[in-house]
Amino acid sequence: MWRACAKVIGRPDLAALALSARRARAAELEAAISAWTARRDADAAMAELQHAGVAAGVARAPFDLFTDPHLVTRGFWQWVERAWIGRFPQASLPIREHGAPLPVRQPAPTLGADTEAVLREKLGIDDAHLALLRAREVIGTEALPPRPAHPESE
Repeated sequence: MWRACAKVIGRPDLAALALSARRARAAELEAAISAWTARRDADAAMAELQHAGVAAGVARAPFDLFTDPHLVTRGFWQWVERAWIGRFPQASLPIREHGAPLPVRQPAPTLGADTEAVLREKLGIDDAHLALLRAREVIGTEALPPRPAHPESE
C-alpha cells in the first residue's frame, strides 16, 4: 500500500522506502501527505487512494455519519422510536440478508432503562432497596448534572 500511496500523492521517489526509512523520515512523509490532502476534498482523496489499492477512509464527525454516502447506500440507518428522544436513526447490523439490512428489533436502551431489572433479577435486590437507591440518586433514568465536590474532600 505504501508504494501505491507514494505514487498517488505524486511522490514516486518515496515508494521504495523501507519501513525503517519511512519511520526515520516520518515528518517529511507527513508533510507530503498533508500537502496532497490539503488540495482535495476528503471524499475525493479517499476515492483516489482506494482506487489505487490504499486502505483509506474519511474521518467524519458523528452527525455527518447520518448522511455518509456509503452508510446511506447500505441502508445502515433505520429510523426507530426511542423513549425520551422520539424518532431517531439507529445503526443496523453490518450483516445483510438478500442484500437488505436486518430490521432493528428494538431501539438501543436509554440511560438506566434496564438497571432495575438487572439489579432485581441478577442480584436479587428487592423493591425497597431499589427505592432507596433511586431516592439517593444512585440509579435513575435521567442524567444528573455534576455535583460540586464535598467541602470535606477538598
